[in-house]
Amino acid sequence: MRRWVTYILFIMATVGINAQQYTETQPDSTYYSRALELILKRDYEKARSILHQGLTFATGEIRIKSIQKIGLSWYFEGCVLKLQNKNKEAYRCFIEARKSFQEISDKGDEMSVLKQMAEIEKRFYSADEAMERYNEVVNIARQIPDTLMWIDALKGQSGVLKELGEWEEYLQLSLRLDSLMSNVGDVNIQMELNYERGDNAQKLWGNNALAESFYLKNLSLIPNLQEEVRNSQLFITSLRLCDLKIIQKKYDDALKYNTCCLSCYASEFSLASANRYSPYRNRAYIYQKMGLKDSAFCYMDSLFLSHQLKSVSMETVAGHYVQRGLLYANFDEYDLAIADYKYADSLLSVRYPEDSNSRMHILLAMANCWYHKKDFAVAKKNYSHYSVLCKSKYGDQSMEYANSLYYLANIEGFTNEKQVGCKDYRQAAILLKELIKKQLRYLPTNARTKYWNDLSDILWNMTAYAVKIGVRQESFACDAYNALVFSKGLILESERSMRNLLRQSGTEEDLILYNKMLLLQSRLTEVGRTTGKETENANELYFQIDQIDKQLASKCSFYGNYTQFLNTQYEDIKNALKEGEVAIDFTDFKLDSVHCYAAYILRKEWEYPLLVPLFNQNQLDSLYNTVNNITDRLYHFPYSQSLLKLCWESLSHYIHMGETVYYVPAGTLHQLSLESVAVTSDSILGDQYHFIRLSSTREICRRELQQTGHTSAVLYGGLYYDVDLSVMDAESKKYDISRLFALRGGTMASDSVYRYLPMTQEEVNSIADLLGGCRIDTTVYTRTQGTEESFFHLDGQAPQIIHLATHGFYYTPTDAENVSRLAGYQNAMLLSGVIMSGGNAGWKGTMLPEGVLDGIMTADDISRLNLKGADLVVLSACDTGLGSINPEGVFGLQRAFKKAGVQTLVMSLWGVSDWTTKEFMVHFYRNLAENGWNKRKAFEDAKAFIRQTYPEPFYWAGFIMLD
Repeated sequence: MRRWVTYILFIMATVGINAQQYTETQPDSTYYSRALELILKRDYEKARSILHQGLTFATGEIRIKSIQKIGLSWYFEGCVLKLQNKNKEAYRCFIEARKSFQEISDKGDEMSVLKQMAEIEKRFYSADEAMERYNEVVNIARQIPDTLMWIDALKGQSGVLKELGEWEEYLQLSLRLDSLMSNVGDVNIQMELNYERGDNAQKLWGNNALAESFYLKNLSLIPNLQEEVRNSQLFITSLRLCDLKIIQKKYDDALKYNTCCLSCYASEFSLASANRYSPYRNRAYIYQKMGLKDSAFCYMDSLFLSHQLKSVSMETVAGHYVQRGLLYANFDEYDLAIADYKYADSLLSVRYPEDSNSRMHILLAMANCWYHKKDFAVAKKNYSHYSVLCKSKYGDQSMEYANSLYYLANIEGFTNEKQVGCKDYRQAAILLKELIKKQLRYLPTNARTKYWNDLSDILWNMTAYAVKIGVRQESFACDAYNALVFSKGLILESERSMRNLLRQSGTEEDLILYNKMLLLQSRLTEVGRTTGKETENANELYFQIDQIDKQLASKCSFYGNYTQFLNTQYEDIKNALKEGEVAIDFTDFKLDSVHCYAAYILRKEWEYPLLVPLFNQNQLDSLYNTVNNITDRLYHFPYSQSLLKLCWESLSHYIHMGETVYYVPAGTLHQLSLESVAVTSDSILGDQYHFIRLSSTREICRRELQQTGHTSAVLYGGLYYDVDLSVMDAESKKYDISRLFALRGGTMASDSVYRYLPMTQEEVNSIADLLGGCRIDTTVYTRTQGTEESFFHLDGQAPQIIHLATHGFYYTPTDAENVSRLAGYQNAMLLSGVIMSGGNAGWKGTMLPEGVLDGIMTADDISRLNLKGADLVVLSACDTGLGSINPEGVFGLQRAFKKAGVQTLVMSLWGVSDWTTKEFMVHFYRNLAENGWNKRKAFEDAKAFIRQTYPEPFYWAGFIMLD
């Protein structure tokens, strides 16, 4: 009997479906037919008794078939016992099943048995034994050959290695698996590969659009399948697409795919079949997400129609009550939810121990309901019991146990058990950080962001918990701050560290692979704009990137640990502070559904950091509304007083006049220049303190490594955005804009072109003279010379100073829909950038000669470069400090240059005047040369000069310097 028939029989045996239609024609024998009926009724022992009696006189084909059915009866019985968590009994059944299959050399069914044995060994006995069982499957599959089973066995082995944390072996096996699947032409394996890649794109990369392209590819392959499996594959593919659309919150599309699932089951199963109703649960869930309560419960109640069928299993009934309980809970009907959970648990308790997965999930769901009912005593009892079970089942170093401690700590906070709550939360955070440090270094770059997002809540929420329970300056404040330092910029730092490690320790082949991966990622991004048009290209690019990424992750783990930066803690930072220095690390978080802000203050003499709650986002938004969202007005007196009250007043009590203040923004504060806020009508905060803006307080520990002198510089300015100078000249004469209102950004340009910025030529000429006078080797690119190609040529050989005087841009995805060059992009790294020579051709979509870059240099482009060694990059352009803000920081040009390895950035927060920018930059470089290359002092002096000449904050407050 073929393996697929065996699998179908197993499914039907466990749910009680009449499977006769799925079996092949059997030899005509009364005892044999009777035994088959008993197998389908799950009376396995009696079926075997009849078959053994028949063997005394059976010969030829009927004997072989009888032995096979004896094996199948053991197999099915083992599967049922396994579902009931009776694993020892199940394992004994599988041993007997294997003996029968070996007797008749039934390799296909023997492999199915070995897989079941491996799953039990993996979960309850020995990972080594599980690996050995899978190896046996691999050896048999290679002999037959059966590529599908071979692939299944390798997947099983990779799962074991992943659970063991054997990441290097896991990556090597993944490469082997990918290679095997990609080199087989069978349509079934092509579909299996597409499922694998789609699942990885969604679950590991978080790339839903790419995942959809793989699933849609499988829809197109279904007509090429054998007729008997088309319906099941249509169901599997539609189910994946339905789930994907739910994640994307495209509920109408989800309903469409769910309708397809319903149709598949309607054609496969009769109304008397329990399986007929299974897709209704997804339907109910979609309506619940849409807020359509009546429709949701209508389909949920339809699930219960199957309960009147004799064939429906107890597990299925319990599952329906759990699902309805979840639905009740989502509509805040907690008493009804708890009643359903309790009934489901009472059913399962007959066969399953309390530490079975299903019963533990019910226990946690009930705890959540008691919490929402504000019956914290009962909730705590449930959470506590859940934690005990997690520790016993998964171990005290597991992610499951860490999560259980997190749940317990939160309820302890509500029951005023501050000390024990802090203890449990601290332990959860320590466990999580150790797991991340162990695993992150082995993860491919494309998987890290999704991995971190899935695990990070415990750490990000630690400050909210501290604020909630009244922690201010004690040991838990230190724990919460260490969690914040660990979390801020984690993905950016890991990418920088991996890149540096490859350059320091990698081979030439590694670097070639790395650069190839960057190029392929760039191509994949471009293909991603044209959804559905180039699916084949996307699939192939994805596969190549995934292969290289896994190879590099494996090699990097050998070269060294590129997650060492995660060890930086409060103690390291405070010890790096000097007398007269203080650090402020802002953070934002959700507290009782309100978006709040707080700050940690660090001083060398303090044992613990001080946690200071500040304001909420609504207060800040209200302040923006008072100035009609014209940001520079916030810096004017008296508007500034409201801003100071929110952001500074609570902090000022702990900071002495004249001190150096290192600060790290968070949330909307990334869009503000704290030092530029007016204190009085003629003074700003920066007059009272020496502010230094940082991307992370880790930078305080690294400052001894910063450069003190400079020997090389590259300057860009006076760029022509159209190659034909006469056309550019004619276009520029159409506008009569004073020198103060020629903005270095796209907002004042026409819809299709960027205008020449005359002051940028004078700017770079003056800077070049200043640097030349200091014997700094300076290269200037102007007019048609400042191409993307010339900038990319700096890769791996960056000068210490890079100056870009040109147009900058940043668009939101919504705004980008009106810009043909950017329409379709969602990633902020593709929606921000600078315009280089000839950029108008690319902006207008002009066809370029082959190999010529379009002059639109995005943040994504820059992030792929190696600019390590560049101590100072000055972005003398509009909006270069803007981007999409999330807990990782600002996704835009500042992230791009930081990822590329740059130390210090000078940027702008809004549209910058061409004339005043030129004056600011010239004074900045003059001060730099005259003050021993003290970047911070030179920057502050230049701002003070412009402020004195042009008092309006519009002209100077938008400039920021970031380390």
